[in-house]
Amino acid sequence: MGKYANPLVMDEGLKHIQNNCNRITACSGQPTTYSLAITAVGSGNMLGDLGALDAADLPLADSPGGGRQCTVLSQTIQMTYSGSFDHLALVDDTNSILIYVIPVTAPQTVVGGNTVDTGDVTITISDVA
Repeated sequence: MGKYANPLVMDEGLKHIQNNCNRITACSGQPTTYSLAITAVGSGNMLGDLGALDAADLPLADSPGGGRQCTVLSQTIQMTYSGSFDHLALVDDTNSILIYVIPVTAPQTVVGGNTVDTGDVTITISDVA
């Protein structure tokens, strides 16, 4: 017998990201806690901070390969510190929660004062198999 999940079921996890993520940080290494995602390199993982992010920056849609996706629209992040930029952290500052961490496809060495363009990044929940 086959399995089926209505897109509304798949959207709930993505809607949590869309409705609660209000900040994105550029990180060196994978942060495992909210504190590490928002604390500067040396004590934490943060290299730079975009600041405010809202639901318009995180649209939901059908995934081209099947399923549903949340796209983190391209952002330009000011780097405060120098280091190896290899992860993006989506956080909920209101509730001090690390929501989602995304490895970047092309890690790069960054210098404080420079900016980085993230490009569009997708978070996908595949169709039920």
